[in-house]
Amino acid sequence: MESRIKRAIPLGRAAAAADSREAAISERLRNTIRLDIAPDAEDLRATAAGRASLSDGRVATLSQDELQSLFQNAYDATVITSLDGTILFENIRAREFLYADGGTLAGKSITELVSGADESTLQTVRETLESERFIRISAWCHGSNGDFFPADIAVYRFASDNTIHLCFFIRDITDRLRAEEAERTVERNRVMMESIGTVCHHLGQPGTVILSSLELLRTLGPGDEAEREELIAMSLEAAEKIGELLKELNELRTYKSEAYAEDDSIVAIEGEG
Repeated sequence: MESRIKRAIPLGRAAAAADSREAAISERLRNTIRLDIAPDAEDLRATAAGRASLSDGRVATLSQDELQSLFQNAYDATVITSLDGTILFENIRAREFLYADGGTLAGKSITELVSGADESTLQTVRETLESERFIRISAWCHGSNGDFFPADIAVYRFASDNTIHLCFFIRDITDRLRAEEAERTVERNRVMMESIGTVCHHLGQPGTVILSSLELLRTLGPGDEAEREELIAMSLEAAEKIGELLKELNELRTYKSEAYAEDDSIVAIEGEG
């Protein structure tokens, strides 16, 4: 069978990284390989049948060792805390991504890892999870290299041995934000080029009027005062039109985008880093 893998990229190779920030990110991903897979063409076509359903009633039964293995090898940095935010367990990914003094996060408060978080943040999380299944947090987290990185954090609560715990799934979104900014830059450039084309079109007519009027003024003699006044008036009107267009262009400086969220509760934390 022909392989559909387009690229297999070791994300941890940062030897050629252009800046220390990128190198630090790559270091945290040293055990990660990214696969780029080309989809089958027929899978990209809309079908009446829609997506296949996986909810056939089967429930996997896993042993405690298997559950522990899943937890330790989860892709997201995963941290389990008590209700007061004290970290009880963390997976390998969390130790690689987050600041683990002495090689472990246990005993730290989750607020030490999330810039700007405090007891009031935890209180909001606890209260929200009383009525909602998940809460999403947008924040900056303390990285293993001592720097901070932007993160999406999903939190839910669960009971174990009659004790309520909080589980934090933390994902570094640096690459995603870079990609989004690149897309915004492309969009800005597209809009700018379209705007320039429109402005040139609107400036063309009054510019042509001024140029034509000046050419005719050069040919007029001493007795052509009425025609001269008419050409000057047309030129002044065209110049005023150009001034109005330039003023409108000068005022178009703001690029506005609005984010929205559905279903999940959002907590935005203004970070220090």
